Amino acid sequence: MKSISRRHFLAGSASVVAGASLAGCGANGFRTLYVLDWVHYIPVNVLQQFERAYQIRVRYRAYGSNQEMLDRLQRAEFPWDIAFPCQQFLPRMRQQDLLVDLDHALLPNLVHLGHPFAKPFWDPGLQYSVPCTWGVTGIAYSRQVQMDIRRWAHLWDERLRERLTMLDDRDEVLGAALLKLGYPVNSSDPGHLAKASAEAIAQKRLVHSYGINESKDRLVSGEFQVSQLWSNLAGQAISASPNLQFVFPDEGFPMYAENAVVLRGAKEPEAAHAFINFLLTPEIAAQVSANAFTSPTVPEARRYLPLRLREDPLLFPSQEVLARGQWMEPHADEALVQRRAAWQRIQAA
Repeated sequence: MKSISRRHFLAGSASVVAGASLAGCGANGFRTLYVLDWVHYIPVNVLQQFERAYQIRVRYRAYGSNQEMLDRLQRAEFPWDIAFPCQQFLPRMRQQDLLVDLDHALLPNLVHLGHPFAKPFWDPGLQYSVPCTWGVTGIAYSRQVQMDIRRWAHLWDERLRERLTMLDDRDEVLGAALLKLGYPVNSSDPGHLAKASAEAIAQKRLVHSYGINESKDRLVSGEFQVSQLWSNLAGQAISASPNLQFVFPDEGFPMYAENAVVLRGAKEPEAAHAFINFLLTPEIAAQVSANAFTSPTVPEARRYLPLRLREDPLLFPSQEVLARGQWMEPHADEALVQRRAAWQRIQAA
């Protein structure tokens, strides 16, 4: 690894105050860290704080889905150092030898992680991933809709024809149908998947489109009234349009975490560790959370959030609500083939 001085590293490990100069000018001024992350996650001011702390430039590019991230990694358009996949994609990335083991000696801020993120089921020892943010999938809708939307089943109501959007995501669409039917969101049972795909096909005549960020934008504009959305996008939409609200469906809902990983072939692996460690600083985690409307994995970040966000139930759901959540899990090869086939049927219908 190329060396980062102890003075530079400890500057990023300590509490960071916005706008402060955290490290002196050094020979590392022209090094570049390539970061691939979700759209609208890490704000520019956080990237600038890191650059000042370490005298390392950050080249930051965004993606809208896990699959898009994998596609961009395979294209190798840049020498990517860091990405932020969701937990269900980590085994596939390991199988493809895309990830390197982490050096915990360079990640002292791991001590800030709360439950369950200090020992997540997908990587209990944090061997190759660090959960940085998390969220859920639910339903965002306008108060103008003359319906009490509480369940996934309500998204099959004829009154929503051409007013509804679903996520352009195979497992999310199938997950909504599975939960509607009373099955687990991660079910690999062929019978369950066949019934779920039939439900999604039956729903399709009501669905205007399948999208991600564009669905959020068109919900804000009032073009659509109901959308299956990730909670961070829903939070951004509600901030832009207070007429909107979010529902954690009664049947249950998927949960996900965005995990920082250092990529195989990274040109700046030590700087990548420094960046991950920086994101786990409570003040910085709060800035990311407030910008992206993601829930922090660092409990102490909550006290650094604006007052209006500290008790926001979208960022901090109650334990009663979370009891209905189901973490997305990776699928075995056979189940993955079945899900891909089901998604193809839905798209072709």
